[in-house]
Amino acid sequence: MRLLAKKIVILGPLPPPYGGVAVFNALLEWNLRAKGYHVTSIHVGTKENYIAALQAISRNSVIIDSYSGVLEYPELRVFRWYLKGKKINWIKVLHDATLPSRFCNFSILQKTFSQTNAALFDSIVCVSKALHEWVLNHCYLSRSTVIPSLLPLPLGYVSMDSADHFSLPQPYVVTVGTPAPVYGVQGVIDVIKKIRSTGVDLNLVILDGGFSSDNVKCDAVDEGIIRLTCVPHQDALRIIKGANALIRNVQHESVGLCRIEALLQGTPVIATNTGEVRFVKTYDFGDEKRLQELVIECLYSSEATSVEIKDFYSALADENLGSYLSLISEMQ
Repeated sequence: MRLLAKKIVILGPLPPPYGGVAVFNALLEWNLRAKGYHVTSIHVGTKENYIAALQAISRNSVIIDSYSGVLEYPELRVFRWYLKGKKINWIKVLHDATLPSRFCNFSILQKTFSQTNAALFDSIVCVSKALHEWVLNHCYLSRSTVIPSLLPLPLGYVSMDSADHFSLPQPYVVTVGTPAPVYGVQGVIDVIKKIRSTGVDLNLVILDGGFSSDNVKCDAVDEGIIRLTCVPHQDALRIIKGANALIRNVQHESVGLCRIEALLQGTPVIATNTGEVRFVKTYDFGDEKRLQELVIECLYSSEATSVEIKDFYSALADENLGSYLSLISEMQ
């Protein structure tokens, strides 16, 4: 396969830890390499790392930048001038569903930079329509592209085996997130404790991306509640596949990639009314009574995701990759 002229540089978090953006970057690299691109991925976790990475990028490259918290940087104008001199194209991917709420707390100067800096990129990609509409309404930008973060998985990426090697107690539901309040994990723990107090034997597995550790860990949080930290993505999907349901209890979400991943594994999804809500059992954030009802409903149901739903998201993953390929080809 012919390697294409411009090199691709992916900036942002990379596994481990196994957060949604890190997984997206890893899968994007794999898919682009499979299409014949020369791809380099650079892990960026701090502003200092980000600036150093921009300085190190070679001429005639295309940057696909998923690092958060960039629009408000005053240094962005200097780097845009610097990168143009090196004939580097810059695609900014916005994943952060909290950007609109963070914007409200910005200083006047930060707001001004955010509104004007968006136009410095060759292309802005938003992973959701809601984020896309916010950018168009609040930034001095004539257009942006919507490309959800779902991408095709490599063949054989998820085996047919369940996650028996983790010795997980059955039955269980799974939630994804760190202890940070934004992920609402404590609310899920509270609901499972209430269900267990009624005599129902139900366990909870918490998949924590492991932002403070690179090692897989298993901790017993409470009776029937297990936290798995820094689980590789393939294993996380096998764990989700073996669950009675995935619970996503967040207040803000652009997409919520784990929702779609669960549906693709045949696992029902219970989630708040934000992000991806197609084919999902939804409830309002903070409504623990309704969440408890939905969990009980899934526990006593043999319902699994239909083939039509799996086909829908598989086609969407292919379409998303095609959109990135088209975007990159415009810059060759």
